[in-house]
Amino acid sequence: MNIIGLGAAGCNIADGFAQYPQYNVYKLDVGLTKGKGCYPVPESINVEGYESDPLNLKTFFKALKKDEEVLFIVCGAGKVSAATLKILEQIQRCKINILYVKPDRSLLSKEALLHERTAYYVLQEYARSGIFKKIYLVDNKKIEEVLDNVPVIGYYKRLNELIVDTIHMTNVFLNTKTVYNTPATALTTARVSTFGVVDIEKNEEKLFFPLDTINERCYIYAITKKQLETDGKLFTSLRERSAKMVGDETIVSVRIHSTDYTNNFGYLIANTSEIQQEI
Repeated sequence: MNIIGLGAAGCNIADGFAQYPQYNVYKLDVGLTKGKGCYPVPESINVEGYESDPLNLKTFFKALKKDEEVLFIVCGAGKVSAATLKILEQIQRCKINILYVKPDRSLLSKEALLHERTAYYVLQEYARSGIFKKIYLVDNKKIEEVLDNVPVIGYYKRLNELIVDTIHMTNVFLNTKTVYNTPATALTTARVSTFGVVDIEKNEEKLFFPLDTINERCYIYAITKKQLETDGKLFTSLRERSAKMVGDETIVSVRIHSTDYTNNFGYLIANTSEIQQEI
């Protein structure tokens, strides 16, 4: 997968993926030093400048091939995020997924809040229309709740690490053979999504964004090989837990993986066909 980070938040999260060999990382922001995978965006005094500046990224993105997967990471709080659509126009040949980081709106100026809300809605609409493959929403305040105890120093580093680790491990398991899975037909209209973590022992799940009207849930359970071989009640427990999430408008799929880790853990991908409103 190709990872593209725009702005400070997008670039910091993209940096987290650089530790893994499975990703090609590209970063775009004001003040970057031009080099491999780094593009310095010319500074503009206002949002309109970033929206209209015709960036020439043909050479920068020349390695991206048609139909390759791209995860484009952006937070709508920064002015440079206004360049998002101009940038994405130049990689239309790719299968584009958006990771939208929703900031704490209480900390934004009136101007920044207006711009962030615009980006939040516009990118969802583009995804729902099929221009983008999907948009994954993550809310910094929800990430903080998942971590529970986040010190001031290293605050965003901790949040970004959880986002990166969750997405990476989800990608790994989705491309790894299962010991059990329930096939489900994916809804092509459910393009607004989020990630989550599952505490198997406590039977708890925490989403990175509180989606309204979830149409699809994909549970990924990572279970120790020893427990899979010896626990006769585990399968029934996981199956019953997932069955409780099935509803008239909700499709549930389950993937169980054998691991060499010492603890069990799980992830969740939730999808909806509805544009998410203010929270």
